[in-house]
Amino acid sequence: GQLDRFGIPVTGNAERTLHQGIEFSGGASLLDGLEVSGNATLSKNRLLKYTEFENSVSVSLDGNTIAGFPDFLANMRATYRSDRLIVSLSLQHVGESYSDNFQSPGKAGPARTVDPYTVVNGWLSYRMNIDPIGREAEARVQINNLFNVYYASHAEGDEFYPAALRNIFASLRI
Repeated sequence: GQLDRFGIPVTGNAERTLHQGIEFSGGASLLDGLEVSGNATLSKNRLLKYTEFENSVSVSLDGNTIAGFPDFLANMRATYRSDRLIVSLSLQHVGESYSDNFQSPGKAGPARTVDPYTVVNGWLSYRMNIDPIGREAEARVQINNLFNVYYASHAEGDEFYPAALRNIFASLRI
């Protein structure tokens, strides 16, 4: 509810917050050259003591979920490596989050909820000899959002920011 000397709204940190959770991670080499790894996080991020002012009226947000913190995150990767070839696929899942601190579990409005999403990315790299003295070249292709999923990567208030659709990067290193 306050403005600074330039007319910009004054913002501040919450007096007390609680960030708690657990993360699981692991990996394994399954076959010759095949590796699988992943992690998952379950968390709870809440405002314990926070008051916001709207039009000079105080609003307690105690107990609400902190904006931008999903309660669930997961990543998996499978990579195959041979002498010259590397192929890798990764999967990223981000759970539901809120775009402002006014949301609380069980009372979330869909207009300020960032939906959960899952994205798959892929990489391909190939090394080759380019002359008799052993110099190498490496060709790489990276495809992000392989299945062209349309999703909001994050939001602030009622402004949602879409992530890039499928995009491809290619490079040649000599």
